[in-house]
Amino acid sequence: MTKDWYAPAHMLFAAVKYKIIDPSEVIISNLSNSLILIGYPYLQQGITEIFNPGVATRSAGYAFYISTEGYMMAGVFGFIYNSALILLSLAFWRKLASTNSKELNNIMLGLMGCMLVNLVRGQGSYFFKYLYTFIFPSIYLYAALSGQSLSLKIKSRLLKKS
Repeated sequence: MTKDWYAPAHMLFAAVKYKIIDPSEVIISNLSNSLILIGYPYLQQGITEIFNPGVATRSAGYAFYISTEGYMMAGVFGFIYNSALILLSLAFWRKLASTNSKELNNIMLGLMGCMLVNLVRGQGSYFFKYLYTFIFPSIYLYAALSGQSLSLKIKSRLLKKS
């Protein structure tokens, strides 16, 4: 338990103890880290520097749960931020798995399911970054290799009433 759960939760404990609530840093870090080659520090690096300086870099340091990001964004109301971020992101991902190909939909849901643990144990920027580094290339490869032309199914109550 202590090896797998304490270190990531440690970031939340530290953020609460040191009252690290900085919405602008959360937004800047997520925007920067959703792109490649920017090199902006992850959110865990700033927290770690407070209680254990010189340990965290972009490639090494304590793990980070998305719940810590919520606290950094909105304090004790961070659960609202986390709920909205996760719900909207997963709803968008689910929409991507609504193509005209049942096989691709199943593949996409499997790929997305495999990434959920990474998303919970990282910051919100990964929801976007995984789209263009993993999901979209997978869709393209599937379409190219299967020779299929893909389209999203768009369901709208407004269209049905017309």
